[in-house]
Amino acid sequence: MSAGVTPAERLLREGNFAPAKRLLENESGDQHALYLLSLLYRHDDAYDRELEVVKRYLETDGSDSYMRARLAGHELPLFDRVVP
Repeated sequence: MSAGVTPAERLLREGNFAPAKRLLENESGDQHALYLLSLLYRHDDAYDRELEVVKRYLETDGSDSYMRARLAGHELPLFDRVVP
């Protein structure tokens, strides 16, 4: 394991998404953990949970353009939502 790789990131790299998600859900406030958690929720089509995480992320860093774009995507009607 290289320096700086968290246990959740290791699990993600191994394809163990459910355990990684549980770890990330317990790392409240960490921006990188929130970013990864938002990706996992989007992967699982859990858009309501992703929206919660995106809003929490933007509370700490409102200037993040990627997360602002994700928030804008949530404001679209469901049938117009495109998940890149």
